[in-house]
Amino acid sequence: PELLPLVVHSLTTDTSAGRQHTLKLLSALRAVDSFLQDELHAVLPSVVRLVEHSEHPSAQREAVITVRHLTSTLDLSQHAARIVHPLLRAVDAAPNADFVRDAIEVLANLCQRMQQDFAHIFHPVVAKVLARH
Repeated sequence: PELLPLVVHSLTTDTSAGRQHTLKLLSALRAVDSFLQDELHAVLPSVVRLVEHSEHPSAQREAVITVRHLTSTLDLSQHAARIVHPLLRAVDAAPNADFVRDAIEVLANLCQRMQQDFAHIFHPVVAKVLARH
């Protein structure tokens, strides 16, 4: 718990060349995923912000890979809205097909966890964005 505020701060303020520190932190978050369930409220917003707003394609890609990993290993149902809407905005401005593929995997993971709730809540907006791609 004492380390996470430093991680979040570093994710948002990293000025290293190519955001190398961010890339390493995202990799570390994937490695310690099982310890993050109770701290997702603190970590997830910074990672999702990187998915939507990163000026560095490598950091944006690693962020979506991290979210994809977390959605496959943890139950992020309670955080779905915080993930889905920024992710769809990023897909609309997607830098490449790999990013879109990873984003679709995130959506599929959330859909699998949430089942009917996902369909009722997110299907219209997801279908509209994915129809454009």
